[in-house]
Amino acid sequence: MANLNKSGYHGLEEKLCYDRWHDKKEILTENALIIEGHPVMERWETPYMKIFASVVTRNGGRILECGFGMGISAYAIQSYCPTEHVIIEFNDDVFKRLMLFKHKAQNKVTPILGLAYETVLSLEPKSFDGIFYDTYPLNAEEQHTHQFY
Repeated sequence: MANLNKSGYHGLEEKLCYDRWHDKKEILTENALIIEGHPVMERWETPYMKIFASVVTRNGGRILECGFGMGISAYAIQSYCPTEHVIIEFNDDVFKRLMLFKHKAQNKVTPILGLAYETVLSLEPKSFDGIFYDTYPLNAEEQHTHQFY
């Protein structure tokens, strides 16, 4: 089992190194997605993700999801039949699972490999009916602030 750091963000690198996170191997178990010893997503979040999905899809249409993680929220969003489900993911291993998800999904999924806060700048403004944002901070500087980009 991975050296799971039970204190969440504790021990994040001080400065961001994109390649480090991008290429870091995931450890995926039934109960958690672990990258660099940190629990990026955990199975106990499922009820929260389902509620969040119901809120973000309430207008139907085109949904943007930032971060794929274990796919918990993505499966929940798909259950609301979006016309398009755009998902941005930065980690290579997680992105490979996102590509598998795309081929199994019942509704259109458009995967994008990249950092959410950089990638959204290239997307057409006001082109989504709902936005689901649940990314993990990539360094200590982003801890508790990355959601404000």
